[in-house]
Amino acid sequence: MKYTIDYEYGTAKLYTPSEDWEGRFYELAGQCFGIRKSIGDVSLISTNTDSPKYKIEGEFERLEHHGDVIIWDENGEKIKSEWD
Repeated sequence: MKYTIDYEYGTAKLYTPSEDWEGRFYELAGQCFGIRKSIGDVSLISTNTDSPKYKIEGEFERLEHHGDVIIWDENGEKIKSEWD
């Protein structure tokens, strides 16, 4: 599922199989240097069933914000970070 989220200082796209979009957003965004200190109030803008373009092998969850793409595998390990 794709969730588009307003986090007060920008918007992010979260791709996760979880229905707990808010919990997953806080968990994943907290691991990202480029977003973790910029989170204010969060609200859901939209949801849909789109898949990410150019999905990579082993991808389970993805967070996109301000041009950065961060990807985690099913074990919660980053397989692509802001610096890749």
